[in-house]
Amino acid sequence: MLVVAVTSAAADAQASLKKRSDNARVTRYRGGPEIAQQVAFSFDAGDSYPSSTGPRALKRLAGLISVTLSSAGPTGSAIQELTGLGGPFEGYAVESRVRHGRVILSGSAAQRRAQVDNPQLRSAALATARKIRGVVSANPVFMDPKTGRRLVLAQGVVVKLKPGAESSGSLAGASFRQLAGTTDQFIIDLPAATAEEIFQEVSRRARQPQIEWAEPDMIPQMVKHFVPNDPLFSQQWHLRNLGVSPQRNDADIDASEAWDTSRGSTNIVIAILDDGVELDHPDLSPNIFRNPGEVLNNIDDDGNGYVDDIRGWDFFDIDNDPNPVFFDDTHGTAVAGVAVAVADNGLGVAGSGFSCRLLPIRMVGVSLSEAAQAVYYAAGRGSDGVSRWRGADIISISLGFPQSAVTDAAFAWAATNGRNGNGCPIFVASGNEASLWHTVELSDIGAGLHTYEWVFVKDESISEGEDTVWLDGIVFPDKAIQSFESPLLPNGFSTFGNAPWFSVQDGVGNNHALTGWSGQNARAIRSGDISDNQTSGLRTSRFYARTGSLVFSAWVSAEFDDNFYFDRLDFLLDGVREFSIDGDPLAPIFVELDYPASHPDTIAVGACTDFDFRADYSCYAGDLDFVAPSDGGFSGIVTTDLLG
Repeated sequence: MLVVAVTSAAADAQASLKKRSDNARVTRYRGGPEIAQQVAFSFDAGDSYPSSTGPRALKRLAGLISVTLSSAGPTGSAIQELTGLGGPFEGYAVESRVRHGRVILSGSAAQRRAQVDNPQLRSAALATARKIRGVVSANPVFMDPKTGRRLVLAQGVVVKLKPGAESSGSLAGASFRQLAGTTDQFIIDLPAATAEEIFQEVSRRARQPQIEWAEPDMIPQMVKHFVPNDPLFSQQWHLRNLGVSPQRNDADIDASEAWDTSRGSTNIVIAILDDGVELDHPDLSPNIFRNPGEVLNNIDDDGNGYVDDIRGWDFFDIDNDPNPVFFDDTHGTAVAGVAVAVADNGLGVAGSGFSCRLLPIRMVGVSLSEAAQAVYYAAGRGSDGVSRWRGADIISISLGFPQSAVTDAAFAWAATNGRNGNGCPIFVASGNEASLWHTVELSDIGAGLHTYEWVFVKDESISEGEDTVWLDGIVFPDKAIQSFESPLLPNGFSTFGNAPWFSVQDGVGNNHALTGWSGQNARAIRSGDISDNQTSGLRTSRFYARTGSLVFSAWVSAEFDDNFYFDRLDFLLDGVREFSIDGDPLAPIFVELDYPASHPDTIAVGACTDFDFRADYSCYAGDLDFVAPSDGGFSGIVTTDLLG
């Protein structure tokens, strides 16, 4: 028998290191700089609502407000009164127009800091905004504390009745409408309600014996899970990879071999639920689905509740034109090309199922209840929840958004009852957040002068991965942001240890800048090249008048061990190590499947590279079903893009 003894001092040191890594003040999130800033500028105002898994808490985002404007008068005057001189949100600007008269107003970094620091200022500004003529509602923009993503209230509550309950009695006194595609789900419209009133209504409805569940309807920050490249068939390695260096031979889907057996069928309809699809794109238009039950006559000929839906439906603008509208509506066209781009036509690219038909459904930017309606529509369920129409045979979704009861029910129904009762296979991208970027928040840093240190530490043996650390996107407790977009260390930063930290440019020196390539200033900061038993440290000191949080993003690629943290990034506050990040390809919270890929009735599809490995960014923990070619290797895949 071999007995191994560990000294008490060594064991204590290891236990201390592990304990510090599990610091309760430390929270990690998916994603990079956008998520980091949303986390940094969020605050807890006690907002929550009941759900089937317990209370669901939300945080508010400072410097953002969602305003619904009346359609009866000029919207410009209301916005001017809100944001003009002396207005409750003086200096704010329209960041985006959500839909249906709703806009998001955004303040500067200084205004965001002021809102975080002054609860009375926040409350007074909202109260004043709600009294302005032409303002129907004014509410905070929220952040999901689990993901860091935005949520905007859609001014309604979604409820599901228990079997046998009648809406007339259960919802008496409320203004409600049936959720399209269902018979037992309803939306209670609360156009002028405050956020507090909406959450109270959810709680009240959830307690009713006739109601199975209730939740606020929200417009989520949808994440598009695919990034295309440019369009030439000879570059479509994902269909046929000949192993041109540095790619790996046959790292593809064997499309040529499959086409010898089948090239798809005009009887198979694939629904793409995404942003707009360019219907007249020459490499897509011959394969766009034509609804056989509809004629362009302003009449709902097939009785599915959607008038003249000859070539799909737009759930954002609520019309029969799912073409792109906004400048960034490029995702749906790219996804469509991967699936059904016309082959053998002397143009552009080929889709893998190039004889199938495409049902385009525009849904990015909609509320969760409308996303559910889009799923029912794709699966062939009429808006009355009873009638059926042709619908799609296959549903494809390359998006991520928050889990909700209303979308859970829609996916379950489509997978079981779609395709004329045979069930629709629902393919969903697994998520893009499994890269080695951590967004980390250390909360409750007290007022005063503090020293922050990031130290890359190597033990006495072994080098793995890229054997280094990258750092980017620091948001200090006073909300000052440092993104290292300069070839030199910023003022106030110094470096120490066996090798200095230095600035690196994306694509140069194996850099992984959070911004991606956007010119010469797409940079991050990187630890120095060190060997065994050495360190490379970065230090800065700052004074703050109030307690706050530090947020930063780090990428660690080094020797990993689940118990002892051999090579790691230590973070020290005032000389005391608060936590460590090791070289693990992320803890399960970062690699678990995004929703709706995590739904039990969907098929989760990850990404693989042109050298036949899972793409580093592609989420995989949980019930991943398979991987398919995408970005992350030496080349991204090639598909259709918007004309021009």
